[in-house]
Amino acid sequence: MTRCFRWTLCWLTVCALALLRSQPSVAQDSLESLRHEVRAEKEPAPPVAKRRRARRVREQDEDIDNFVGQMLAYGITLPFWGPPIILDDNYREHGRFFSYPYKRGAPGNLVIGQAHRAATKVWHLRARSEYLESFSGVSSTGGQILLDTLPRFGLDTEFYHRQETLQSASRDTLWTGDVNAVFRFAQSSLLQMRTGLGINWLDDDAGRDYGFNFTYGGDLMLGNPWIVSGEIDAGTLGNSGLFHGRVTVGAQFRHVEVYTGYDYYQVGDTVLDGALIGLRFWF
Repeated sequence: MTRCFRWTLCWLTVCALALLRSQPSVAQDSLESLRHEVRAEKEPAPPVAKRRRARRVREQDEDIDNFVGQMLAYGITLPFWGPPIILDDNYREHGRFFSYPYKRGAPGNLVIGQAHRAATKVWHLRARSEYLESFSGVSSTGGQILLDTLPRFGLDTEFYHRQETLQSASRDTLWTGDVNAVFRFAQSSLLQMRTGLGINWLDDDAGRDYGFNFTYGGDLMLGNPWIVSGEIDAGTLGNSGLFHGRVTVGAQFRHVEVYTGYDYYQVGDTVLDGALIGLRFWF
């Protein structure tokens, strides 16, 4: 057993113990609150009264609005055109995949150009399984499947079974998840970034609800065996807005990555956030 593996095992053991001790003793009906946010009818916002302004004031305000709009457009679109420029990704060179990161001493799991062609593939599949302990008393088990391909298009889906023990000693449960078509818009041997569109969903005994989803995320290879991954989902679920963000740090051992991190899931005013630990399998 290598020294790196021993340190990683100790680190993950501490994280697992923290997860087991983090569950509060008093239930907060968080899942029922989540259902209410998804299914309750929202009252329309009251109309905003418009004030009449002088023509010169209106022209000045329009100039300011145009300038602010341009700055906002640059800022909003920066996460999409910035990474390809930084990585010198010209979209003319294809990326082929190793079956797992750092194979044969590679700096990551993606090879640009013709190098290692015989040992690489035109597709990449990975699946994760994890346990999440929310600070609000909800525990979740779930996972994700990601398929990526040489033409940069792929499929991403995740699912979570969320459960909460109530004061009556009964257990409340439901499922949440999403399905997205994704595109790898920036790539190098050390960093791959993806974005895409899809749907969010919630399922329980009362039925199923859907919403729109936008996803953005990527993986950074820090050097064998470390991997940092992050992801943001934003959209709707039923009658409320949804935001989901997560970041993980993992250690890779051939086809298996052991990781821990933080997960934040919000629908309307209901927040389920907490620590997680899991395994990710690379193929």
